[in-house]
Amino acid sequence: MLRARPLIMAIAVAALLPATASAAGDGRPAPPAGGHDSTKPWIMQQASDEVSSARVGQLPARGPVAPIRARAASGAAGSAAAPAAPALEREVLGFAKADSLNDPAVGFRTWNFSLLSDVAYFGIHVNPDGTLVNTDSGWSVWQSSVASDLINTAHASGVRVLLTLEFLASDQTTSLPMCQALDSRQTTIDAVAGQLKGADGIDVDYEGVEVTCPDGVAIRTKLAQFVQALRARNLGYLVIDTYAGSAEDSGGFFDIPSLAGSVDALFVMAYGLESSNNNPCATCMMPTSPLGGPTYGWNATRAANGYAPWASQVIMGLPNYGVAGCVQGPNPQANAPVLKPSRYAGVPYTVFRTLGSDPAVSAYQTNRDAQDPSGQEMISTYLDSDPSLNCYREAYWDDQASLTRKYDLVNQRNLRGAGLFTLDYGGGSPELWGALALAFGTAPNFQPLGGGFTSSPAASSWAANRLDVFARGLDNQMYHSGWNGTSWSGWEGLGGSFTSAPAAVSWGPNRIDVFARGRDNALWHDAWTGSAWSGWQSLGGALTEAPAVSSWANGRLDVFARSTDNGLWHIAWNGSAWSGWQGLGGILTAAPGAVSWGPDRIDVFGRGTDAALWHIAWTGSAWSGWQGLGGGMTASAPAPASTAVNHLDVFIPGLDGGLYHRVWDGTAWSAFNGLGPPTLWHLGPATVSQAGSGRTDVFAVGPDNAMWHVVS
Repeated sequence: MLRARPLIMAIAVAALLPATASAAGDGRPAPPAGGHDSTKPWIMQQASDEVSSARVGQLPARGPVAPIRARAASGAAGSAAAPAAPALEREVLGFAKADSLNDPAVGFRTWNFSLLSDVAYFGIHVNPDGTLVNTDSGWSVWQSSVASDLINTAHASGVRVLLTLEFLASDQTTSLPMCQALDSRQTTIDAVAGQLKGADGIDVDYEGVEVTCPDGVAIRTKLAQFVQALRARNLGYLVIDTYAGSAEDSGGFFDIPSLAGSVDALFVMAYGLESSNNNPCATCMMPTSPLGGPTYGWNATRAANGYAPWASQVIMGLPNYGVAGCVQGPNPQANAPVLKPSRYAGVPYTVFRTLGSDPAVSAYQTNRDAQDPSGQEMISTYLDSDPSLNCYREAYWDDQASLTRKYDLVNQRNLRGAGLFTLDYGGGSPELWGALALAFGTAPNFQPLGGGFTSSPAASSWAANRLDVFARGLDNQMYHSGWNGTSWSGWEGLGGSFTSAPAAVSWGPNRIDVFARGRDNALWHDAWTGSAWSGWQSLGGALTEAPAVSSWANGRLDVFARSTDNGLWHIAWNGSAWSGWQGLGGILTAAPGAVSWGPDRIDVFGRGTDAALWHIAWTGSAWSGWQGLGGGMTASAPAPASTAVNHLDVFIPGLDGGLYHRVWDGTAWSAFNGLGPPTLWHLGPATVSQAGSGRTDVFAVGPDNAMWHVVS
């Protein structure tokens, strides 16, 4: 019931094929000839073509657009004129592809806007005569309620929306029409000024190669004049997208010194670099965005070095996608040559993260790239039996660990910020948002509570300003500490001998019930009755993990546990007697978590066979079916809490060791966001909301085996 079969979209394996093949015929795009603009990324053309060819159907007309919420200044150097959202230390710009914007799986409703400063709508195409293309999905989506909904969602979080102007050319010949478009710059500027419709600025995505235009003027000069004219028109925040190697290339398409004087930010596309790197061979598989050399000569660190004079303006663009190609198998070697005929493709992160469980995939192996050990990019090999491929594949792709290394580069070089191409390629993946939060978010205030523990904690609250925390000690007995509104008590031993973490809840003033799995694998129970602890009592059962408990009324307890069949089981106290154990189905791979937000309501969460978060609820008369909530979590229990009626906060331990948080607001689930450094969350968390506080207290045992506390 909890299995989630990943769907590999056709777009991932077919529509993202590069438009220009190399001379060797291996399917990889060749860098432009002539020695300049060698790091021009092919993926931008592919994404642009997707927007041009997508069929989005009839969409509702635009609604009203609210003004952007006031924002605090960013911590990025030189950014006084361009404040970022208040939760961020630096700017974070994400591209939003028009054709995927309304996708319920990966579209803007899955994104965490508190971790963005800018969203660049990708985009509006420009004709050679300078007019705007009004016949594709980029145009039609921008005229619809999808765009106004995006803008209102972004503005509510203090996030700017930029309108991307696109004119892409692959070589000298196709760059010549851009000369005409740049000569018609006033036509374009007048047209886009009338199409902002609530947007906060412009992102210029003109990509070509250096040519001398028919009038004898270099195209790089015409581009600089266009950008200067845009700045003079004062259409808001102004960004231009540039190649990773452009700062080193004084004769290339982008005149960086001239452009830097006209724009707020330079978005540096530090991806698509596999097309420029010939080591270990011109047709070899390799990462699209390596962190360093020497194997991969073009890399993110080299880009940062080249752009150092403009560091305060640089937004380092990074990929939410990877590359995959057919190679010789079985057991393909790293950096394997791409076979002919090739199915070389750009593939979204959302596909890679579940590739190992896809039924069409076998012989799946994954590791980190040994040729760029500081970069930590993933390398995966597998046999793909999909009829459109039917070959051994090798893939290089970024995950939260490798992206974090590049975010570290952004911080170390004091760049303006980081960018992602594209946000829909990552969707709501909590580990990716968590990596952003840990790299650029405002750090929460953690409080050490001491002690020495071998399990995740449990927490309860029976009144305002009252907290009680429990955990299994180094000697396997239960320990307790309480907050009385002024100070924490010392840790007291409650006896017993346990093989799991505890669960705790309060059903009334001065009442606490604590549960854990005993050495006999049965459920054991102790209670604080207002003046003393009752002593441990066995309730039977056959538990394989820690229990979970909730209470929706005075004298009411509902306890849940995973049993030997890996299903969820339930036992209840009705105020006078315990029920028998009841099976609720599902396939759990870790202990559950449970909470109640109102009378006769219980929400239970668990980890499924896909390592994602799953949910089932008692609605007052029946149990709902299981619902997948996504994410990727370690084999620890989720920790739900509720601060109000029909409101849920659920925390999960992420695959990178970080803690991630998702909210149900009564209508919809938010995206996941990260909380605190991964190194702190050594064991799974515990959460509780004090009555009337409107906040959630989170507890976890750190790698020092001590208890830590933070308020969310």
